[in-house]
Amino acid sequence: MTILNGIKLKGNETFTELLKIGKKKKRPKKDNSKKGDIFINCRSCNDYIRGDWRSSFDGRYCKYLTGILYLAPARTSGFNVCPMASAGCKASCLFTAGRGRFSNVYNGRLNKTLWYFLERESFLNKLRREIKALIKKAKRLKLKPAVRLNGTSDIDWNIHGLYNEFPKVKFYDYTKIYKRALKYVNGEYPKNYHLTYSLNEDNKQKASYILKRGGNISAVFRNKKLPKKFKNFRVIDGDKSDLRFNDPKNVVVGLYAKGRAKKDNTGFVLDV
Repeated sequence: MTILNGIKLKGNETFTELLKIGKKKKRPKKDNSKKGDIFINCRSCNDYIRGDWRSSFDGRYCKYLTGILYLAPARTSGFNVCPMASAGCKASCLFTAGRGRFSNVYNGRLNKTLWYFLERESFLNKLRREIKALIKKAKRLKLKPAVRLNGTSDIDWNIHGLYNEFPKVKFYDYTKIYKRALKYVNGEYPKNYHLTYSLNEDNKQKASYILKRGGNISAVFRNKKLPKKFKNFRVIDGDKSDLRFNDPKNVVVGLYAKGRAKKDNTGFVLDV
């Protein structure tokens, strides 16, 4: 059997037909990968990915080295770091999912939250050192640094001047704080910051307004097969990559319900 450019030849093709087959572009393979899959080559640029098991980065999109800060969400620590969290959001939080179920990780996140509120100056100094270390490491690996400071919190870190202090770092977040989302769509945040407004069971009207203003919202769906559109806006698969600043504008970032969210009945998880 002879195969030319991915097409099986019958054996009786003319020279002209063979030329046409040779010029045909190969059909791209369907990407069935999931977040967490490991690849030898980057899915975007096909470059070899260097092994670096201490870093947090999406192996399919090797251009960025990401650092994520996880705190104890809502009032877990006694201090509220998620002021607009709904009942559904709290019940479905991924705080104890994955590594978060281990006591040492749980206690570490709890202690960091207490540190932020009780000894803020030393906490921020440590955070700055870690961001600088990430920048240095990204440069060594020929990657771009990206930081998500609200892994399991909803704090406006801009009040500490971090985005302007590190202009070469891509900062990004999700938020349920409507005022923050409005500030973002109005262009009131630094250019190296990206914000996605999170839809829940009690902010649908506000989320709709953010979309109308050209912003992005995230929505959690129970079905793995995401709808093509939601409220007449395009839905993209947010589980393919965590790098929200690479998303097109004015879309719904669809996320599949994980962990406790699969059993949600508050309306936080969408059944469409």
